[in-house]
Amino acid sequence: MKKIGDKAEVTWQVQVAPLVQSEEHIQTSKSAQIMVPATVDVNSIRLTHMPTRPEYGDESKGEDPNKTYGKDIQGNTVGGALEDDGEVIAELKSAPAQEVDYEVPIKDSSELDLSNVERDATYGITPFYKFTAEESEKLGQPWGVELSSFADQPEWNFYQINLGNDAGVYTFEVTGTVEAVGEDTYVPIRVDNLIWKCSSEDQFGSAEEGCAPLKSNYDWAQSGELPPVMTKEQSEYTHEEIVNVYKNRGTEHGLYYADTCVPTLNTDRFDTISVDLYPDRSARYQKYVNTFNLRLNPGLDYYGSLLGREDNCDQGFQHITLCPDEETEVPPSEEPVESEEPTPSDEPQESEESTPSEEEVEPAKPSKETEEPTSSEEPQESEENKPVKPGERPEEREEPKVSVVSSTPPDADTDSEVVTTIVEPEGKPAQPEQDKPADSKPESNPESKTVISESVKDNVAKQAKTVAKKDRPKVTTGGHLRAA
Repeated sequence: MKKIGDKAEVTWQVQVAPLVQSEEHIQTSKSAQIMVPATVDVNSIRLTHMPTRPEYGDESKGEDPNKTYGKDIQGNTVGGALEDDGEVIAELKSAPAQEVDYEVPIKDSSELDLSNVERDATYGITPFYKFTAEESEKLGQPWGVELSSFADQPEWNFYQINLGNDAGVYTFEVTGTVEAVGEDTYVPIRVDNLIWKCSSEDQFGSAEEGCAPLKSNYDWAQSGELPPVMTKEQSEYTHEEIVNVYKNRGTEHGLYYADTCVPTLNTDRFDTISVDLYPDRSARYQKYVNTFNLRLNPGLDYYGSLLGREDNCDQGFQHITLCPDEETEVPPSEEPVESEEPTPSDEPQESEESTPSEEEVEPAKPSKETEEPTSSEEPQESEENKPVKPGERPEEREEPKVSVVSSTPPDADTDSEVVTTIVEPEGKPAQPEQDKPADSKPESNPESKTVISESVKDNVAKQAKTVAKKDRPKVTTGGHLRAA
């Protein structure tokens, strides 16, 4: 962004799956919702991946007719035969996913017809219906969250959808625009799926349809206080406080920690959802199982994306910064720099080759090839300044990551920050600059774009970081939200 008040485009990847489904297609949880502050104008929600449909094998295609296979929307088989773990409460470890490209309609809540729920014939999902908090209460839709306690908080909008009837993960790309309200603007988002318990898969989820509202009836279904939102009505002090909150609770990849909505580990997969960073906090799938005594019906299987260790809630944020003015960049020095330190040689100071500031400052100026933000730039900004608890926020480090870009790269119009959360190597925490040896060499990965600061003096390294921070045009990283 060039200045405060400009509009920025923000994009998130959101993964969500039904909380629980039954083998006889009767007992089921319904609806999922993406919660976004009213300050964000959501203009697109695109379905990029969805589960395949389980069908018995086609013997004419060399498949075992007694086994189940995943079929895509064209009827093609995806992967091999599916395996069943044989448990009464089966854990669906993974359901084969298929890549799709479907712009999901976004409609006002007044357009929702509960007597004839609209559902796409190909993809099996409903449109997203936009509810305000007032509309949610009026229509009997449970809210189950609280606004942040910070001053001047805006309302949030709730984009509710009824997912398809096939068990597995649905991946959406959410895009919107938001106004920058300061040098740093943090824009949060939350997703969960603990809304309704219904008796039919054809229902959308409502009290009018005879469904039971989970958030209204059970404390364990509520996801608590929402992340703070930055607004132009807030004081500079409030802005600073909110920035510090995100630095302390946010992760380097744009996820936000809270006790009732814990970040989920990332696997860069589209067929399964991983576990929470702190899986013992609130395994809501298991609480659903226990509350409704599902184990008392041993002749029937109930399916969920996870057998516990997941709170079925996730939240993240986008970080918007201002572009540098011409004066804020670090240009090569044209004149001698006043310094008490001796010059590196006895040659005249007028010589550009012997000017100390030229040697030290020039490497810090970002070149055209390195102006694009990389995943290595983001963590160095905040991790040096925020306390990190042992083992906290390793969400994209504890599980192996695919060191290649996802099979669904963003469109040309989509910010590259979504890609940066995929290509970063896994298993090694980001090492602060001051802890790295001065003679360390750049590795052959995206982090090599900023590793140049290791070979210059400490003051120049700090100056390089300042320029890199200001040079990010808008969003720096995207949160991968997962709610199993």
